[in-house]
Amino acid sequence: MKTGLKYSLLIGVVGLIGYFLSRTVSAVSSTHEIKTRRQTLPDFSQLPIQAPSRPVSQAMLQGRTNIIILFNPDCEHCQYEAAEISKNRDALKRAAIWMLTTEKPARVGQFTRQFGLDTLANVCVGTLTPEELTQAFGPTVVPHLFIYGPDGNLRKEYKGETKMEAILQQL
Repeated sequence: MKTGLKYSLLIGVVGLIGYFLSRTVSAVSSTHEIKTRRQTLPDFSQLPIQAPSRPVSQAMLQGRTNIIILFNPDCEHCQYEAAEISKNRDALKRAAIWMLTTEKPARVGQFTRQFGLDTLANVCVGTLTPEELTQAFGPTVVPHLFIYGPDGNLRKEYKGETKMEAILQQL
């Protein structure tokens, strides 16, 4: 009886170790997949971006630095970044700026008008569902900023509020 209990306990411990090991391997694999996916500019033709300010233009992508900002209209850091984009419109003319959120299009339209982003030809502010955003960029926090070079490769990723000087250095 004691021998059976020992074997059952041993099998249980080995099973638990195997379970936690497989979960760890899965998490590492998922993290690697997300990092790999982020290394190249997302295919915007595959993203159903709803843009209250203007239709999404594929011409914005070609031969330009692309800045993607994941934001929330109620986030103070995101509001700061939007104000900085408006203030530095001339310095940012060479870049295509994509501001993406999961908020309702009406709220996004209000945000866009509030910061004058609807007057900038190189800025597209749009919405995606939370699932679409996670599929394209993995789990993120806002603000989250990606800068892709004209070749479509990731130059820099910033988590949190980003100063305009840091963005301009990447152009």
